[in-house]
Amino acid sequence: MSELAQSSHGIEIAMELDVSGSAGTFTAIAELLDFEWPEVSRPTTEVTAHADKIDYYVVGRLMRGPITFDVNLLYAGATHEHATGGLYKKIFDGELTGYRIRGPGGTDDTDEWILSGFVTNIGGRSAAAREGSIGASITIQPSGDMIIDGATIVPV
Repeated sequence: MSELAQSSHGIEIAMELDVSGSAGTFTAIAELLDFEWPEVSRPTTEVTAHADKIDYYVVGRLMRGPITFDVNLLYAGATHEHATGGLYKKIFDGELTGYRIRGPGGTDDTDEWILSGFVTNIGGRSAAAREGSIGASITIQPSGDMIIDGATIVPV
């Protein structure tokens, strides 16, 4: 089975396999299927004074939801395996890792997010005998700074 994107409609998620090496050396995660962009939000707190006739709010710090995607699992594939830097290695070691997400047609600084995160879940494996492939659902929780289209995001 080839190690290429499958049905993610041109989206590429790449990861740093060796975090001790050169920062920004990314390898595309193989056999990418469904993908969901991370939600970006700010929690709100109501701060309406007792005498006010309408509500007032302030917003909290910028929060990112998890990145979730499915793959056709290639357990021995470089981006999936457990020994030298694949997704299983990342969850076993609890290692903060760099990721790059590019939309369809994305290039350096165009339709591109670069961020760090932790693999927090690998699950949902299907039975190869019934489905014809082994699938896995992956969850990555972003943590720390991020770059979108070449600009470092500095929340205010």
